[in-house]
Amino acid sequence: MSGKSATPTVATKTRSRFHPVAVRLSQRLPTQEAREALADLRMPGTPDPDVRLRRLLGVCTWAATLGFIGLIIGVRIVFGIFTHIPMWYLLVAFALGVPGIAATVAAFASLHRDRLPWQLLGVATAAEALCFGVTLLL
Repeated sequence: MSGKSATPTVATKTRSRFHPVAVRLSQRLPTQEAREALADLRMPGTPDPDVRLRRLLGVCTWAATLGFIGLIIGVRIVFGIFTHIPMWYLLVAFALGVPGIAATVAAFASLHRDRLPWQLLGVATAAEALCFGVTLLL
């Protein structure tokens, strides 16, 4: 006997607490299609191809144009709040603005995909065009 205690040690498998959000959310989704769709919305990693600067410039230009038009809509809302504006207009502008902003952010998060950023920016443009159309009614 060597004086050391021969107690067995149990090897525990530790799980990392820092999973990407897409992985944690995709594990909760019931369908495979939803998991694959959520996997497209992630930041590019090391194995992904580099983003061409022309594509990045195009997405940035389109998003900046959407932001400028959104600023015009926002200024009209602020002036309408201090003068006269129906409550339904604020609700419609909010309901169309939030998905438009989310689609623009998702376009930046999916730059490494082929057509997905352009489709998401198209959705954001459609939402902003609808909101701008509502401003003409006011």
